[in-house]
Amino acid sequence: MNSAGAAPPDVCLAVIDPASKLTVMYAQHLLNNQEPYVHPRLKNIIYACL
Repeated sequence: MNSAGAAPPDVCLAVIDPASKLTVMYAQHLLNNQEPYVHPRLKNIIYACL
């Protein structure tokens, strides 16, 4: 929890590429996450598919 007592927000991201007919939706809760580890790897995998 932050200093205001509220939980941190969730992250939701959408990548839509009509040319390749690919849509990726990603959601993650930010409490105890592995964002520095997950995001670069996930981004590389998604962009490799485009």
